[in-house]
Amino acid sequence: MSLLLGPADIYNSMHPAETDAPPAAAVPLLVAREAIADQRAEQHAAADAAAAAERSQSGDGASLPWSYGPPEATARGESNYISDENLLLWLAQKQEGLYGERRDHMDLSRERSKLTADLNHLKDTIDSTDDPAAVSAKVNELLEAYQGSDFEKELDELLVPLRESLDAAAVASVNAPGTDNDEITDITEAIKSKVEELGRDDQLELIQIQSLTADIREAGQLASNLIASSNQASNTIVGNIGR
Repeated sequence: MSLLLGPADIYNSMHPAETDAPPAAAVPLLVAREAIADQRAEQHAAADAAAAAERSQSGDGASLPWSYGPPEATARGESNYISDENLLLWLAQKQEGLYGERRDHMDLSRERSKLTADLNHLKDTIDSTDDPAAVSAKVNELLEAYQGSDFEKELDELLVPLRESLDAAAVASVNAPGTDNDEITDITEAIKSKVEELGRDDQLELIQIQSLTADIREAGQLASNLIASSNQASNTIVGNIGR
């Protein structure tokens, strides 16, 4: 009689030289990652075999025209049963996507926090001077620092027109000393509004990160439950041998 081994037993048999066994919570993902690699290898092998068969049928070995469109639908069997191994594979793929999405949101939140700090510093610098030329230089410095970033477009839309007004005010102040510089007040208010907007966006970002974290934990818990159930069934079968 053959013994039914669970994914955890398979993992241990494949790594006999390791002295420190992986934690129980890590076993589902380790097994699932190995299953993903095996599945991709099988898919590549099947694709190569199909291509070779088509070339042999064409007679002279010439490559066939490329066929566009989705893959052909595979006929389902009478049962909709999904094995634990396939479910673990799906969970590993889903969890990997969730990790990547959460990482992207965290990176964007970090960049937004740095932009908020930069805008606050720029506002403080502007408050300490009434020279339009000096303010314009600081604004230009910030715009250059964020070229190529995710915030380049919105910063250009916000600050470039104001910088042009500052440049015009700088020329006017040279020609007419003592002129009030309303442009400095305008850019200060614009920066203040932008900082408040970034704060609201970051709060929404944190909610999204929390939601993704909950989804990741739920997927991990489901994978752990599947492994525990499989191990329990295997132990029951092994315990009944010889009775």
